[in-house]
Amino acid sequence: MGTEKNKKVSGSSTHLVWEVARRRWSKTLPDNAAEEWLEQFELTGMTEEKAVVVYRGSKDPEEFLSKYSDGLRECLSWAAGRKLELQVERTPERKTPEIRVRKKKKEIRKEKRKGSSGRGQRWLRQLLFVLLPCFVAVVVFIGINVLKNRSFKETFYQVGNGKVDGNLRVIHISDLHNTVFGKDNQELIRRIGRLSPDILILSGDIIDENDASMSVTLDLCRQLVDIAPVYYIYGNNEATKIYGIELRLDLIDEYLGCTEENRDFSGFLEKEDELKTMLEAMGVHVLLNSYDTLEVNGLPVDVYGVLTSNPYAFWPYAGDSYREFIDENTDHLKLMVSHEPYIYETYGEGHWGDLVLCGHTHGGLVRLPYLGAVYERKNGWFPERKRGEYYVSGKYDVGGYPLIVNNGLSNRGAVRINNQPELVIIDMNRY
Repeated sequence: MGTEKNKKVSGSSTHLVWEVARRRWSKTLPDNAAEEWLEQFELTGMTEEKAVVVYRGSKDPEEFLSKYSDGLRECLSWAAGRKLELQVERTPERKTPEIRVRKKKKEIRKEKRKGSSGRGQRWLRQLLFVLLPCFVAVVVFIGINVLKNRSFKETFYQVGNGKVDGNLRVIHISDLHNTVFGKDNQELIRRIGRLSPDILILSGDIIDENDASMSVTLDLCRQLVDIAPVYYIYGNNEATKIYGIELRLDLIDEYLGCTEENRDFSGFLEKEDELKTMLEAMGVHVLLNSYDTLEVNGLPVDVYGVLTSNPYAFWPYAGDSYREFIDENTDHLKLMVSHEPYIYETYGEGHWGDLVLCGHTHGGLVRLPYLGAVYERKNGWFPERKRGEYYVSGKYDVGGYPLIVNNGLSNRGAVRINNQPELVIIDMNRY
C-alpha cells in the first residue's frame, strides 16, 4: 500500500486534470509550438504530489521542455488544485487514434482532389487570367495617383462683384495637415509668390492634431506673411489640439461653463492658445468668430473667420459678431471663411458674404467622373448625386453669391484618387 502522498489518483480524475491543464497550457504557447508539440504529450499518471507526463513524439523534446516545462507544471498544478512536481518520460513514437484520424482525413482529401476532374483547375486559371490584369491595373492606377499627389494642382475661379475695380486676387489654402511640397514647402511658397495674391486665406486643418510639432505650419506662415496679408481660420484639427474638444454646442457649453441663458464666446479668447500667440507674433491675423478690415488698392475688405462652424453652435456663439460683420459697412467687400461648409447646407440661402470659402471635405478623397465624390463623412455615399444642396467640391451659388469648397492640399493618410491636392486661386473683378 503506497503512502498518502504517493497514492495514485483515479484514471478519470487524471483524464479530467489533463484536459483542463492542456487547454490552459495551449494558451500560453506560441502558435507554432502548440501545433508542433502539444499533441505529443500525454498525462499517464498522477499522485498527490507528482504528475507523470509521457512524450510520444520522435523529436528531441529537451529544448522545448527547457522553455515550456515550467508552464506545463503550473497548468497541471492549477488544474489539480495543488502544487505538483513534473516528471517527463519518453516512449517510442506511436500513432495515437487522433493522429491516425487526422492522417486519414488528409488521405481522403487527397483522394478527392486526385479523383476530381481538371475542371476546377481550369476554372481557377481562367479566373486568374481575368483578375490578374485587373489587379495589376489597379496597382498601377493607385501608383500613378500616389506620384501625382506629391505635387499640387492649381484651380482658378473668376468671381464678378460690382464693388471691385481692377482685379483682387485671393489665394485659398486648406487642409494641409502638415504636408510639405519640397524642402520647407519651397515649391508651394515659390508658386504662391509668383501668383502675386492680394490676400492669403488659410481655412483650417493646416496643422494635424496627431503631430506633436507645429513647425511645418509656423515655417509656412513665416514665409507667407512676406508675400501678402495672411488670415488664419481654425479647423477641427486646430480646435481639438488647442481646446481638446469637438466644437459641438453641448461640448462648448460644458467647456466654457455656459448655459442657454449666458453663452459668451469671450471664454475662448481667455484660454491659453500657443498657436495663436506664435502666429500673431509673426504678423498672421487669426480670426476666431471675428473679422478684420484691410484695404486692397483702395477697396476696404472685411474678412470674417468662423471658429464655431458646427451649424448648431454657429448662431449661439458667432451670431452677434457675424451680424456686425454682414450688416455694417455694406460698401466693403465681404469675405466669409469657415472650415466646414455645413452652416450653409443647414441654413440655406442668405447673404453670407460676397465670397464664401470653405474646406474640410477633401473633395471626398476619391472622385469619379460624372459621379463626383464617392464618400463624404457627413453626407455619406455619392453626396453630389443626392437631392439637396451638399457642398463638397468646387464652386456653388448660394443666394446669388459664390461659395467655393477647397479640396485641400494634404497628401497624407488615405490615397487621393482622381483628386490631386489643390491650391485655389480666385480672381475678383467687376465683371
